[in-house]
Amino acid sequence: MLVKGIIGRLQRRVLAHDLPPLIDDQMSRADEDEFRRMAELLDHLGLVEALNALVERAMENEDPGIREAAEDFSQ
Repeated sequence: MLVKGIIGRLQRRVLAHDLPPLIDDQMSRADEDEFRRMAELLDHLGLVEALNALVERAMENEDPGIREAAEDFSQ
């Protein structure tokens, strides 16, 4: 929660520009729990486009746990 609060204080345009590529890079080696934390962060910050892109990518993942977690965030 502390990290979410700190990140949430950054300018929205900076977050929308810089955060999605960082998350995209991390996604290639993320497990189910890490995916959930990334999706929760994007949801918390209201970065809907980035969250939707993350969910789309996760739905194609070979890990059934990640696909199941992605369903929880699909809109």
